[in-house]
Amino acid sequence: MITPRVLVIENEEAARTLVERRFKNELSVEYAGSVQAGLDNHIRDPFDLVVWDTLSAPSDCSRIFRTLQKFFASPLDTRAIVLSHLKPPDNFGTRKLRCEWLRKPVDETEFLARIESALPCSAPTHPSGSDHQEVIVPVEFEGIL
Repeated sequence: MITPRVLVIENEEAARTLVERRFKNELSVEYAGSVQAGLDNHIRDPFDLVVWDTLSAPSDCSRIFRTLQKFFASPLDTRAIVLSHLKPPDNFGTRKLRCEWLRKPVDETEFLARIESALPCSAPTHPSGSDHQEVIVPVEFEGIL
């Protein structure tokens, strides 16, 4: 099973700490203190998910869309979660980006749920170590017409 990789771009370490605590052994979490450092890491070895706190680690580029497009240029189907104190731009929904926008302060439960839904599905682990999983097919469907 391949462990999903998450890049957290921020200076405060709040999001990274929360992600590491919740997904302790399920994700590989890396940290970058600036957008450029994160982009360099992502170009070298693409991530499945990029979490970017635009307030603690602002981009050199004044346009958020342009910065996000740089992360989406890699061949991997990278997704992003933007944490910002601002409302999303008016045309954010029409851009069809693989991105979610959360306003700060962020509700921890919603943030973690968005991370979980943004990650690629992983195969369940089998305690017996075998690759065979028994499929149980229901025979009767009570109450269904």
